[in-house]
Amino acid sequence: ALVRGFRDRCPPVVWLTMNELDRGAAVQLANWPAARNLRVLQLYANPLTDFGVRALLDSPHLTNLDGLGVSGVSEPVARAVRARFKAHANVQ
Repeated sequence: ALVRGFRDRCPPVVWLTMNELDRGAAVQLANWPAARNLRVLQLYANPLTDFGVRALLDSPHLTNLDGLGVSGVSEPVARAVRARFKAHANVQ
């Protein structure tokens, strides 16, 4: 709904905690060309899975992302989030 609603305009901050977003939602965000304008993405307390978080990390549309918050991922994925976002990583 977020991607459809904003279409080609993305706000700089998206804070969607506890919204039941799953890995499919993460893939949609990762494939959204307008997400290039996104700077902070907080998605903790959503069942994104490792697959969904990896999709976000690997997205060419999210290369400008400065901060990411996720939860419920394996330690290898958590390390990848921390390595990329350093002090702006929020992994719970």
